[in-house]
Amino acid sequence: MTSIISKMYAPNVNDNVNDNVNDSEFSEVAEELQPISVVLETTFQCNMRCAHCGTSCGEKKANELSLEEHYKLANDLVYLGIKDIFLSGGEALLHPDWKKIASYYADKGVRVVLLSNGLLIPKKIDELKDSPIDQIGISIDGTRETHDRIRKVKGSYDTALKAVELLNKNTKIMPSIITTVSKWNIKEIESLYQIFSDHGCKLWQLQRVFPMGRMEKDFILDYADVLYLHQFIHQKRQLKNANAIANANVMEVTGACDTTPFSQYKTKAIVDDYFGCPAGLLCLGIEADGGVKGCLTQSKDFIEGNIRERSIIDIWRDPNTFTYNRYFHQEHVKRGCKGCAHLEDCRCGCTIQAYAETGDRYDQIYCLHSSYFQEFLNK
Repeated sequence: MTSIISKMYAPNVNDNVNDNVNDSEFSEVAEELQPISVVLETTFQCNMRCAHCGTSCGEKKANELSLEEHYKLANDLVYLGIKDIFLSGGEALLHPDWKKIASYYADKGVRVVLLSNGLLIPKKIDELKDSPIDQIGISIDGTRETHDRIRKVKGSYDTALKAVELLNKNTKIMPSIITTVSKWNIKEIESLYQIFSDHGCKLWQLQRVFPMGRMEKDFILDYADVLYLHQFIHQKRQLKNANAIANANVMEVTGACDTTPFSQYKTKAIVDDYFGCPAGLLCLGIEADGGVKGCLTQSKDFIEGNIRERSIIDIWRDPNTFTYNRYFHQEHVKRGCKGCAHLEDCRCGCTIQAYAETGDRYDQIYCLHSSYFQEFLNK
């Protein structure tokens, strides 16, 4: 086999896939795909300057989408079959029309999740109370001193935890926590588990940092750290599963899509039906100025177009977009993933993580199944 397209999309396609795809069969495949989950960068403006920010968010872009453009985008995404919209930034709550945008999606039956650093939540709790937001993911990146150092705002840790408490007490919105794991905080995650559990958090997502934006390479996790992180998540998942029968209120812990998905070394950290990077297959990322990527965390190199030049419908259904995932070439696979028994299921995992760390979408350094990791174990 020279190429792989996930079985859930195209079980009968042939193997003769070129980088430029014109075959009508592949056009039909593209038309059947749905962007179930979309992360929308409402604004690039942020009230923090985090040390690990992959996009170096800061000042508002001069040409961010207007409210009318957001409404048009929403209509098109609903037409394509979107189920979940994640309002992100920058800091999403800095967008003057965040509530109108959220309401527009919710009125069309889309589940709305907001991603926030938590600083503005106490000030906006009354607005949030009567908003249609279903869940807010709050970033907390360590215990008090560590978090404030990473986020570069004194008191931001206490404010973020207060935001969790306020949401639980005053709204129907479910607060969850997102932690970006690095050398700064890897030794604190067990303590954080207890802190977050005590504050009534029901869901905690951990994601491994990679070298983009402001992130300093000295604080990237090493192989021992990565193994520990995945085993930690696996252990907490097992604890959750064991207590589910007894209906115990145990916080759910999960990894982001860059985590090792299979059960080797007891590291199963995400869903059971993992099929590799979903960018351009099940999800989309849209920048504040209309740039379209398979995933918002991806760099500018992955922009497929702009909704001001082509509709999101045209970009999504173009058989020549998102080809790195939709038409996966085995012959392009590099050293770390070459010969892996899980290649057809995983397709080299997270696209941007591989690209950020190796410069190649088809080569993973820190996957626990990679040849690099095997060399580490054999030392």
